[in-house]
Amino acid sequence: MSHPFSLRRLSQHWPLPALPKNEFVAPPPPEVGLESPQIETTTVYSEYAGRTSGSARVEIRARVKGFLPASHFDAGQYVKEGQLLFTIEPEQFEAAVETAKGNLAKAEADLEITTTS
Repeated sequence: MSHPFSLRRLSQHWPLPALPKNEFVAPPPPEVGLESPQIETTTVYSEYAGRTSGSARVEIRARVKGFLPASHFDAGQYVKEGQLLFTIEPEQFEAAVETAKGNLAKAEADLEITTTS
């Protein structure tokens, strides 16, 4: 059974316009420029992502107790071997030296007393 308004029936009474054919048309070739090669001096280098560290690294640890009134370098600064880094408050060490001198004098006096009697 055909529908009374089918495309075939309508095309018999009213002609449909012709549709263009879908054909491939090649694009024109691209324009290419030519240049002569040139000789130049270049620096060859490479870039890498990574981390570096110094070849000489020193860990600073306190071997005596005391206050540090002065630091003679800035963090991250390069330092030389033998360079003064910190000043330790000298009072407690001077007192220890004086105590040791007093103990030595007492020991020498005790020795003299025991050897003369």
